[in-house]
Amino acid sequence: GGKFAVSDLRVFGVDDSPAPAIVTGLVAQRDNMDRRKVRLKWNRSDGATHYQVRYGVSGNAMYQNYVLSADPEPHLTLYCLNSDPNYFFTVDAMNDSAITLGTQNLRVP
Repeated sequence: GGKFAVSDLRVFGVDDSPAPAIVTGLVAQRDNMDRRKVRLKWNRSDGATHYQVRYGVSGNAMYQNYVLSADPEPHLTLYCLNSDPNYFFTVDAMNDSAITLGTQNLRVP
């Protein structure tokens, strides 16, 4: 007898615009004083409205992600890493029509 409610629904449609370009120039610098912190920067992808940063402790198992809007100077600082392991990062470009998966798996010791 309760009322039906939906929260945080995101609907995807079909758009005729081209897929965004592949992200290039990914660089990362881990903070030497606090290894839980890493700064990532990359080149802007033509056609991207958002980026998805995927990361994890293996290049084949990047299960964590962070989605952010496209800025003129794309960058992200994460404060949530574990101190000991190496991490791998890649950045995907997204727009209303497609996701272009990143091809660079950057290992950060």
